[in-house]
This record gives sequence, C-alpha cells and structure tokens, in this order.
Amino acid sequence: PQLSEALGGPVFFAFISAVAFATILAVVAGLTISASASFAHDFYTNVLHHGKEHRPGEEVRVARIT
Repeated sequence: PQLSEALGGPVFFAFISAVAFATILAVVAGLTISASASFAHDFYTNVLHHGKEHRPGEEVRVARIT
C-alpha cells in the first residue's frame, strides 16, 4: 500500500485496495461454495444416507441449503 500511494497517489492507492478487497471476496466465495459441495457430497451422502440411492437433485438441494 505504501508503494502504491508513493507512486500514484491516493487514486492508485484506492485502486490497489479495491483489487485486494475484490480478491479476498472471491476467495471467500470460492471456499464457501467448495465447503457446501463437500458437505453435500461427502457428509450427507456417505454419513447420513450410508451411500444408499437418493432422489435425483437431492444432493444439490442440500448443497444449496448448506
């Protein structure tokens, strides 16, 4: 942040800060989607249903709720 402020002033500093914030949001969103899909596939299917057949789309529904 100090280098961007020294090179480009407050406008460049704001731009670099916005890019960093957007990157953090993207990473958190990806981790959230990955965690819900992992829960739906691994825990729900294998632990709660013991690997048995379930209705089509039920795993997707659980992932959306998670």
